[in-house]
Amino acid sequence: MGAFNAFTPQGRPRRSRGGRRLSPFERLALEEEEEEEDEAPEEEPPALKEAEALEEEEALEEEAATVAGADSCEQKEPLRVAVESGRLVISIGVETLAFAIHMSPDLSEYCEERGEYVGPTITEPDAFASDVAAALEREDHDGTTPVHILLDQAALAAIENGSEAVELRSEGEAM
Repeated sequence: MGAFNAFTPQGRPRRSRGGRRLSPFERLALEEEEEEEDEAPEEEPPALKEAEALEEEEALEEEAATVAGADSCEQKEPLRVAVESGRLVISIGVETLAFAIHMSPDLSEYCEERGEYVGPTITEPDAFASDVAAALEREDHDGTTPVHILLDQAALAAIENGSEAVELRSEGEAM
């Protein structure tokens, strides 16, 4: 992942959109959108755009069909991160997880028969999700889990992006 940019193109800190504070991930997505707009090529004819969109949609449907037991995309719960009742909740549907792993470029291997990279096929999404959950809770020798590392990195990104909900100590300040 690239570094988060917490500033607008005018150099002002980016803190909110429509009166709501942006999360670090929303800020990153907004920054990427702005970069894409800046780098946008000349407009293609509408017919060409429609044909490309149709091809892309068909390719995604074909990939989704390769995940065993996959329901339609509408029935899958997307990755969601929210604060609910004083808890940080991270959730993802097991079918969505299976599809994401199938599409992961880090896990794909080149298939000479198909002439493309192919990801692993998750044959039992529920069992695989249980295995992933166990891996996320697996402790290192010092008790650290992958979830601890994820939360530390996300907290650091929030602080670096100017979270106003944190007060940092000065060097000379006592605890």
